[in-house]
Amino acid sequence: MDKVSRYTFGFVSSTNQFLIYNSRSNNFIRVNKDILKIIQESKIRGDNSLFSSFDTLLMNKFKQLKIIVDNQEEEQYLLNLEMQHGLETFSSNRIILVLAPTTHCNFSCSYCFEKIRRI
Repeated sequence: MDKVSRYTFGFVSSTNQFLIYNSRSNNFIRVNKDILKIIQESKIRGDNSLFSSFDTLLMNKFKQLKIIVDNQEEEQYLLNLEMQHGLETFSSNRIILVLAPTTHCNFSCSYCFEKIRRI
């Protein structure tokens, strides 16, 4: 079942152009006011019957830009992101080092504004 992607956002630019942006595909598309309204209402209501006014060419373009997606495709994308994040987080081929200097730091950086203080 097709739906408007959760990564799709519609807005009016400062030059009064109607734009749709998809953060997943990082694409903008300029549309007319009616199409923007249909996309926004469909996203809010979850009603894909509003797409019936779109012709095949427009639907294919929206699918290509990931503005309209299949429900399973979106879920699979999220699962892949979670898995990729987990693999990167727990990967053993990298070390993550966090430096947390305090006011009693002994790095003696030339640009440091802290004075050494007794705690």
